[in-house]
Amino acid sequence: MILVDYREDSTVKGSRGLWDDLKRTNLPIEKATLDAGDLMFIGHGPNGDVSVGVEFKKVRDLLQSLRNYRLQGSQLLRMQQQYDFRYLLVEGEWRSNAQGF
Repeated sequence: MILVDYREDSTVKGSRGLWDDLKRTNLPIEKATLDAGDLMFIGHGPNGDVSVGVEFKKVRDLLQSLRNYRLQGSQLLRMQQQYDFRYLLVEGEWRSNAQGF
């Protein structure tokens, strides 16, 4: 079962997009309120079950999270505390301008 955070507030818009995409795959998914990450599932590790958390960011959201230290601070710390394995999934393209920004 894949648990997908499906809150209505603007900080988890990416999670709601994940729900729509995952629903089309016929994978076993369920709406949830997660303390950390946008989705989580239980996997089978070499020594038993492991928890896997995934944080989903679009490039623009990732850059904003890095600028205000939200990702490095609270988000990643909570994921580290709650999941055996943690992944950051980034969607989008990176383009720099002539000045390197």
